[in-house]
Amino acid sequence: MTDPITKLSIRISDDQMLSYALALVVGIVAFLILLYLTDWDIRLLVSIMITNELLLVSGSVMKFLSGTGIMLTYAFLCVLVFSGLSGWVKGNQGKAGILKAAVTVPIIGVLAYAGTVFIRSLIYSESLTQIEILTSLAGVWLLFIFVYLLPLIEGKYDPSWRETDSARVRKTFDRWRFIAWRGYQSYFRRDYGRIYAQEFERYRIQLDSIRAFLSGMILLPLAMFFLPFPPLALVTFVLWIRMFSLDRVGFGVIERIFLIIIAMVVPLLFTYMFLLVDLSGLMPYFDVAYGVGILVSIAALGIIMLRA
Repeated sequence: MTDPITKLSIRISDDQMLSYALALVVGIVAFLILLYLTDWDIRLLVSIMITNELLLVSGSVMKFLSGTGIMLTYAFLCVLVFSGLSGWVKGNQGKAGILKAAVTVPIIGVLAYAGTVFIRSLIYSESLTQIEILTSLAGVWLLFIFVYLLPLIEGKYDPSWRETDSARVRKTFDRWRFIAWRGYQSYFRRDYGRIYAQEFERYRIQLDSIRAFLSGMILLPLAMFFLPFPPLALVTFVLWIRMFSLDRVGFGVIERIFLIIIAMVVPLLFTYMFLLVDLSGLMPYFDVAYGVGILVSIAALGIIMLRA
């Protein structure tokens, strides 16, 4: 039995033009009414509509996703290292172990950094330094570029969490095929470099899919964040509802265009807030979310490495 929100999502996917046109018209009317009530003062409107609670939720989710980006980059570099040195470690498990140990050293540094973020934020109530804030903002920009913009432009953005039966069967088949391939490479060809490279590649793909799913889920808090701008808020909310039927119909051209606009607007707004607005009361929470993102991605990497 299909739940009401999924039914609504399916109806939106069936008539996208009407759905988003209606959202824009209602949003524009609401925006004009709000401007009239605030004497056409956009700054006053923003200060009234955007509360600390909304900033806390949306900002924390962004920082969490930004934290996972560190380990995604690390996994990509590990894939390059193991692929490039697969000939050197082939047939020699000792060399493979040395190389594997060498690439784990940076994890210790990243883990120590995450620990200092927690200690400074929770115990000493210290926020990140200006350089760390700029680095973190760069992470948010990179997040929207690589998680939203590029996949949207390439038509590969898929934040759905519901799998079709064929997708589940294909995933199970791929998993068993990888196990068989890994056994063959390990016991017969002894190509440990290729094995580890594939393990890290699988980790990167898994973490990337989790980030894609979360990037879709945060459309709801982003819709609340856009409340001072009702047209954008309503469109974002409709896009969030569409998450519930992506297993049936993927995002259309109009929806991808709206998502690209959102992906460009959000980093600009966050940059403005982090640099020009006093968020000192919320920064410790943002910092903790950033540290949690790092730790979660490290934990996922640890599971992959143990399986390797």
